[in-house]
Amino acid sequence: MKILCTVAVGLIVVPVALAQVPIKKYEQFKKDPSFKNYIDGVATGFLVANVELDRRKKPLLYCQPPNLAMNTEMYLSILDKKVKERESTVPADLPVELLLLEGLTEALPCGKPPRRR
Repeated sequence: MKILCTVAVGLIVVPVALAQVPIKKYEQFKKDPSFKNYIDGVATGFLVANVELDRRKKPLLYCQPPNLAMNTEMYLSILDKKVKERESTVPADLPVELLLLEGLTEALPCGKPPRRR
C-alpha cells in the first residue's frame, strides 16, 4: 500500500512540477527525461491551437509546411536556440514555453495571406 501511495503521489507531482518551466531552470529541467515528453505535449498543444485557428479562419501561430514532420528533437533544438539567444535579455522567470512558441514562429513563419479578389 505504501508503494502504491508513493507512485500515486509521484504521478501527481511530476506534471505539476512541469506546469511551467522558467528559463532560469531550463538547463536543470532539460536533463530530466520526462522534459522531452513535456515539450512534445506543449508543441502538440500549439499544433492543436493552430488547427482550431485555421478552422476559424484566424491567423496561425506558425506555419508548418505540409511536407515537414516535426518531432521532439526538432522542438528541443528550436527551444535550445531561443534560450541561448534570449536568456540574458528576458526575465529569469519567463516560461520556456513562450520561447518555444517564439522559436516556432520564427522558424516556421507564415507568409503574407493571399490577396482576396
